[in-house]
Amino acid sequence: MKRLILIALIFGLHATYQPLSSQTQWQPLGPFGGTVNFIESGPDGWFYAGISESGIFRSSRGDRSWEPINAGLPEGELYACCVAPDGRVFCGGEHMLAVSTDHGAHWDVFSNLPSGDRITHILVLPDSQIIIAYDYNSVIHCSSDNGRTWRSITAIPTWGGMVKQLRRGFGETVLVTTVGQGLYQLTPRTGAVVSLTYDLVKAGAGAFPYYDCTSCIIVDDRTILMTHGSSLFTLDLQTCHWKMTLEYLSNYYLFVGDDSLYYSYYPNKLKVSADRGKTWNDPWPSTPSTGGRYVTKVGGTFITSFGEGIRRSDDNGKTWSACDDGIARTDITCVLAPSSDLLLIGTGHGGIFRSTNGGSTWSNIQFPLPGGYRDNIVALKQNSKKMLFAASMGSSRSVWRSTTNGASWSQTAFSDSGIAQGMSFTMTDMVIDPNDQLFVSGYSYSSDQVSGMFTSTDDGMSWKRIISAPHNSTARCFLRLDNSIVVMGTAAKGIFRSTDFGSMWTQSQGTNGVNEIKMIMRDSGAILLAASMGAGVLRSADQGLSWTRSNTGLS
Repeated sequence: MKRLILIALIFGLHATYQPLSSQTQWQPLGPFGGTVNFIESGPDGWFYAGISESGIFRSSRGDRSWEPINAGLPEGELYACCVAPDGRVFCGGEHMLAVSTDHGAHWDVFSNLPSGDRITHILVLPDSQIIIAYDYNSVIHCSSDNGRTWRSITAIPTWGGMVKQLRRGFGETVLVTTVGQGLYQLTPRTGAVVSLTYDLVKAGAGAFPYYDCTSCIIVDDRTILMTHGSSLFTLDLQTCHWKMTLEYLSNYYLFVGDDSLYYSYYPNKLKVSADRGKTWNDPWPSTPSTGGRYVTKVGGTFITSFGEGIRRSDDNGKTWSACDDGIARTDITCVLAPSSDLLLIGTGHGGIFRSTNGGSTWSNIQFPLPGGYRDNIVALKQNSKKMLFAASMGSSRSVWRSTTNGASWSQTAFSDSGIAQGMSFTMTDMVIDPNDQLFVSGYSYSSDQVSGMFTSTDDGMSWKRIISAPHNSTARCFLRLDNSIVVMGTAAKGIFRSTDFGSMWTQSQGTNGVNEIKMIMRDSGAILLAASMGAGVLRSADQGLSWTRSNTGLS
């Protein structure tokens, strides 16, 4: 039964678990976590998290588990959330804005919205004005009648700017941090927009306007603290003067805790300021990196995420632990079950998860640098000697090996051999033949010199290229038919075929211009099948010489 439920996870079981029939209902087995789009909290102790492809979840202050709260929400990704001063919860996403008055148990969707693709910023002022902004846009939309009507304000008059963050400003104003255009102050009721850039160019040694303003907070009635590029700046509104407070500190995300302390993450470490941003310290230097792009705090409880999984601290940041029970991952890419109890799962953004009790509990296995737990795993395999191998297309772009049943991993020589160098290299698959020979395929948009198939006969100690991709083909997948014939799928030129194991290639008939060949496989007979993006299924009965579309019965 555990393996059956695991199969459901592979195919992307969403977090709103609806019964398949009156007798059948699926429950998540794990691993839990997923890609986090936002984390917000309310003064009443509720936390809200948006999970990619799974919707929105909630958790109370005293509960370490999460439950989905998607009732009434349409299909589509959620990108923003805001808890209003009156306790209402707003969430926004693709062509959608919704509000809940009962902590997300039920949602009402706004029927009248300004045109736009995805809402990525929401702010509700104490006077109930609703402020929203769409992704990659410089326009702010405001409503003072609960969404019945909207007025649009160009919040960034300077050419090229886009909204990065909305924060409540002074009185009825809104502070708008931007991509490459500094800081602005907006008065929604009048439509007035004031640039607060002043002498930021001078204070930042000429860095403006090329850097982004990541985050800002109000210190007092005359001071604003803002992150700009890789530095922290303070604005004195009486003198209209910017001053650099800290330099060469990457990606601060600022917020004010309910204890009046100021918090930020750099990089992935919690920093605290007790003097309104003048000085910062790390009170818990032994705390492992918690990953904190999204962070909120209620009482002594922190909830944080860098974008993958959720971590929690109940002792004001001294210790941290995973806090995402109930949030099913939907980015599972591959599964390996070496035994009835040992399960390994590769994910698209969270690395490898390992279970030694058939899926009851899971641990997130981290590769040593230059890998890391966020690597994108494309394949997990085991050879006859019980060695485990993982192919990663994340930051390491490498092949990893484990002799400890997946508890620890070491990097093979794949990335050091020079055959797959280049930032654009993408690994597509890995197979092991009955003789324990490893095969890895990959491609590069920038160079054919790093596209093709690679092999190792010594468990990854050394590698060589055995197949080079044809010029400008952008190889995507390979199928070896016998000792000399290889069939290859490409990104935009259909399917190629080689009869000399990859030295020379010819384009197969019927595939010219077919985009994105995702997979080629052979059935139990001599028929080849290829999955494409746009042309459906392709079929060949002559070892890949010619192909025809075979989509009868498919929608």
